[in-house]
Amino acid sequence: MIKNRGFPKLKNIEDTVDMFYSTDGIKWIKNETSIEATSLNHNALSEFLSFRIGLCAEGKGEVVFKNFIYKPIK
Repeated sequence: MIKNRGFPKLKNIEDTVDMFYSTDGIKWIKNETSIEATSLNHNALSEFLSFRIGLCAEGKGEVVFKNFIYKPIK
């Protein structure tokens, strides 16, 4: 559980999306869940062109997402 501030990171490498989080932006902890997204495309699910990232939070309290950047890995 992150109490005050957290940093999410998603890596999409060859349609496998791994999720990480950090409380300091330096040490990253991998979430045990990965998504294999090869079959999630317009051929299987009809008429969409790409994935769109969605952020959510659970639990009591309030969350503000700031400075979220989605960029390719170089």
